[in-house]
Amino acid sequence: MEFIPESNNASASDVILFVKEVIEKFPALRSGILQRLVASLGEVRAGKVFRGALWVVGEYSLDASDIRESWKRIRASLGEIPIVASENRLLEEHENGELDTTDKASGQVNGQTKQPTGSRRVLADGTYATESALTSESATKARLEAVKAAQKPPLRQLILDGDWFIGAVLSSTLVKLVMRHAEISQDAARTNALRAEAMLIMISIIRVGQSQFCKTPIDEDTIDRIMTCVRSLAELDKKKDLETVFLEDTRKAFRVMVQTEEKKRKEKKMKEKAKSAIQVDDVVSIRQLSKKTTVEGADEFEADLDRATGGDSATEDLSSKLSRVVQLTGFSDPVYAEAYVKVHQFDIVLDVLLVNQTPNTLQNLSVEFATLGDLKVVERPTTQNLAPHDFQNVQATIKVSSTDTGVIFGNGKYALLFHQ
Repeated sequence: MEFIPESNNASASDVILFVKEVIEKFPALRSGILQRLVASLGEVRAGKVFRGALWVVGEYSLDASDIRESWKRIRASLGEIPIVASENRLLEEHENGELDTTDKASGQVNGQTKQPTGSRRVLADGTYATESALTSESATKARLEAVKAAQKPPLRQLILDGDWFIGAVLSSTLVKLVMRHAEISQDAARTNALRAEAMLIMISIIRVGQSQFCKTPIDEDTIDRIMTCVRSLAELDKKKDLETVFLEDTRKAFRVMVQTEEKKRKEKKMKEKAKSAIQVDDVVSIRQLSKKTTVEGADEFEADLDRATGGDSATEDLSSKLSRVVQLTGFSDPVYAEAYVKVHQFDIVLDVLLVNQTPNTLQNLSVEFATLGDLKVVERPTTQNLAPHDFQNVQATIKVSSTDTGVIFGNGKYALLFHQ
């Protein structure tokens, strides 16, 4: 099998999904597929493909040699750790490698002479130079951008670019590798070394997510997920049920999913085969000459028009309804909010679910929506008081006046009520 280069991310994503299904359905091919996949980790650049590859590595590295090889390739793709310390050292190398010529310059900026207001520095060649406050800030930013733009291993680059989902997947993969090594190997010293290195990598991901070197700060959900993995490794000898969760339950869930998809494909194939079979005495149905009706007795054309304009349909299944749900806040926020978007001709109705995730009462909880474009908020949500861990539904109605693209955004505010 050959892995498609990451220039075509869509094709590469299809390939990794195919690999996941094949490696589960054909146990005899697992060893060869895993070796080729691990050897290709250094060439992967897309985050979605790397996440799938890490999941396969964590689930199907079943012997000590596979675990060692997978660990080696992951460490090579991650680079030097701790990440923050290595990035700081690289930043210092850029700073020391520059030739500061401030003392030789005339100090003119935009035709005006600026008096240097800074401290004297010793350059690499032993000479003195004066660093002015006028240039130090821009020089620091330039050095930081140069460090960010430097060539880095693929996994390290994805983390520094702000793909924190892959950081959570990496943490889960490391936990699975350590737990499986502790299960199949009697080398306790090696297991403890892997566990310590895995915890160092996880904490390093959190630290770099809170530093200046990443493009996007790490979110609270990812921190919770990574810290759960750290605690799982810390309590590895005390809670054996964690091994069942990481090493067995996830693969069972994937196996059930693969079997369900296979069953659906077989049923679909049988239906298509039965549908394509035509008997000699079958009635020829001409759609243009017949008026088909739905279950409710309405004309099919009217039902199609109703669905096209966003009207409710009794035949709408649960999956289509769930596709209209939009998450508004994170799972770790004090107030979790999600909206069910309902379109009815020229009106958009937002049914917002508010959940108080704190142990305190939230007073005057309000959600305010605003729009950009040819949209207008005609009905605003009412103010609510939410008890601890309570939930409430509010609605907002937005009028649409044209087919141009519009934007709906909003915020929420509340007051805390503490009980003594």
